[in-house]
This record gives sequence, C-alpha cells and structure tokens, in this order.
Amino acid sequence: MEIKQERWPLLTFKEYENDINPNPTYQRSSVWKPEQKQILIDSILRKIDIPKIYLRELKDGSFQYEIIDGQQRMRAIWDFLGNRFSLSEEAEELLIKGEIYEVSEKPYNELEAAIKIERIHKYSLDVVIVYDATEDEI
Repeated sequence: MEIKQERWPLLTFKEYENDINPNPTYQRSSVWKPEQKQILIDSILRKIDIPKIYLRELKDGSFQYEIIDGQQRMRAIWDFLGNRFSLSEEAEELLIKGEIYEVSEKPYNELEAAIKIERIHKYSLDVVIVYDATEDEI
C-alpha cells in the first residue's frame, strides 16, 4: 500500500464525478440532509478549511477511484456544482474585493462570476490517494 497527498481544485472533483465510485461496499449510502450540504458549501464560500478526502485508486472496473472517506462531502460538492440544491435562506452575504454579494437561496448557476471565481474555482481540497491497497487494508 502506498499513500500520496495532493491538493485538488474544487472543480476537479466535478470533472471526476463519473470516475469516482462514491459507494464502495464498505461505505454507507448518502445520509446528509440538505441543511448539512448547505453548511458545507457555505464553509467553502467563506474559505473555511474542510477535512481531507481519501480515495483509493482502482486498477480495473468502470471507476478510476473509490471514496474511502469524505463521501458525504463529495456528494454535497457534486450536488451543488450540478445545481441540485440552493444555499440556505439564512446564508449571509459575502464580501469579495470590496463588493457585497447576496447568496441566500441561490444554486451554483445563479452565483455571480466573482463568487464562482474567487470562492469556488480557487478553492482547493487536500486529497489522500491510496494506491495498491486491498479492501481489507482499507
């Protein structure tokens, strides 16, 4: 088993959405409520660090990776970037380069370009990739 830590821009996760198995046999299914997803995205918009995502590289099959840890976070990111939910109505406005932006109840596609560029596109996550590991080792 080998481990490598990387830093991936948030949009990389969206690009890999069809290449990452979010539900290997040892994972539970999606359990986060909409409020939990909204809190995670709000944390990202406010540049708060969130925990690492752990992936296992797969050698064969239809996926390149599977999620070891961080499935709920990954699903929330995918769902938000896919416009499958909006931010909370309580989401506070953002101050970016001297401008105030309203974000409450907005899905990703309705956010202003400055928010997308400064708070989504420039946000990166720590990713730990596990290579050559058996399911027992995981």
